[in-house]
Order: sequence, then structure tokens, then C-alpha cells
Amino acid sequence: MGAVHKDSAFSAYKTSDAVVIRIKGYASYLNASVLSNFLRKMETSRHKRYCILFEECEGLDSTCLGILAGLLLRLKKQNGICLFCGLKSRPLESVRMVGLDKLACIIEETPFSVLAGQNIKIDAADKNKTQITPELILEAHKFLLELNAHNKVRFQDVIALLEKTE
Repeated sequence: MGAVHKDSAFSAYKTSDAVVIRIKGYASYLNASVLSNFLRKMETSRHKRYCILFEECEGLDSTCLGILAGLLLRLKKQNGICLFCGLKSRPLESVRMVGLDKLACIIEETPFSVLAGQNIKIDAADKNKTQITPELILEAHKFLLELNAHNKVRFQDVIALLEKTE
């Protein structure tokens, strides 16, 4: 039997110039749609500065890594920036393994300036908006391929399986 992970919770707030997202627990495909929908909403509001706080993150699966890769790739095209703060142990290894560290600015400590801001609700209650879909998982994994050619070997089986279900 596989490992059982605690649920992850995402919280967010805005500072004067950035969107700050805190990841608590294990971020996986089971809760990835909440993060994906929130990021898309912030991007349509033309936000180009993000800070992801990982101090309480226990781990990320490839779907969540792919969602973050998509954000980083879109920000690169818009001359935006994303800070990854407080990464350690397993989450740091995962970020480096797939190449997210090539586009995100990795900062060991959380800058004091991002700790105070206006709360933003991340809505996990609307079941229609937060459904886990094969399309979301496939898109996330394709972002990982776009980010780093070495990811093709890592995720080719997942992508092949998801493309068959389309």
C-alpha cells in the first residue's frame, strides 16, 4: 500500500506588488486544480510578480510541479518573476530535479516584506471549478517537458497514458 499524505492547503495574499502563495502539507494532483485555477485567475488580473512560500510544504507531486512550471514559463514570456522561498529537503530536491530552479529565484529564507498583505480567498468549495481532470494533469506534465528535455524520460509513461484517455 502506498504512502498516505496529509491534505494540502493553499493560502494566498497580495502585497503592494506581488501575489504570495503558501503551500502547507503535500501538494498533489488531488488538490492541484485549486492551485491551477487560482494562478490562472491571478494571471488574468495581469499579476507578474509571485512569491511561493514552501516552509510548511512536505512535498509536491509532478502535477503540482507542472502547474508551477506553467506559471514560470508564462512569467518568463511576460518578463515576470517568481520567488520560491523556504524550500528544503524533499520539495527542494523535486524542484531541482525537474528544473524549476532554472526559472524561479530560489531564496532560503522568506523576505520580511512578503509576510504582510491583503488576504485573497483560494476557493476550494466550488466543485465544478476544482475537479481533477486528465486534461489538467496532462497540461501540467507537458509544461514539465517544455521546461526541461530531461523530464521527457521521467514523465513519458504518464503523458502517454493521459493522451490515450483524451
